Amino acid sequence: MRIIKNYSLNEEVLNLLLQANPDKGKVLNEYNQSTNYIFMNNNKVIGVILLDAISNENVEILNLSIKEDYQGKGYGKKFLNTIFNILENEGYKKIQVGTGNSSLRPLAFYQKLGFRIISIKKNYFIDNYTEDIYENTIQCVDLLMLEKNI
Repeated sequence: MRIIKNYSLNEEVLNLLLQANPDKGKVLNEYNQSTNYIFMNNNKVIGVILLDAISNENVEILNLSIKEDYQGKGYGKKFLNTIFNILENEGYKKIQVGTGNSSLRPLAFYQKLGFRIISIKKNYFIDNYTEDIYENTIQCVDLLMLEKNI
């Protein structure tokens, strides 16, 4: 397993990012203004994370995606724990992430890693996306913001 910082965007990475956010324009914009880390296993990309510094002490996960074949097997946890160590060494104290009210697996995943809900941005997905998003037969309407001390 290895992690590469600021990996060049290619179709494979873009498709992985689009799993977590279906809006290609938003994904490309976030990719261009963030720091990215790629998680590799046997020279294959299996995960990607986009991070944006909110302040000198706080960072936000803009996008996190693990290939479906690797989900539920501990790779996401291992990837994020490594990211936490990197960020702590860079002086960050807190990490935030937003996820949809209908994103049940990501919501459970983040909470298992110690993230706690700190706010709700009501109607975020209605106001900021042109197409309705459904997950688990639930419409994605509100953005839940979570935070964790690093």
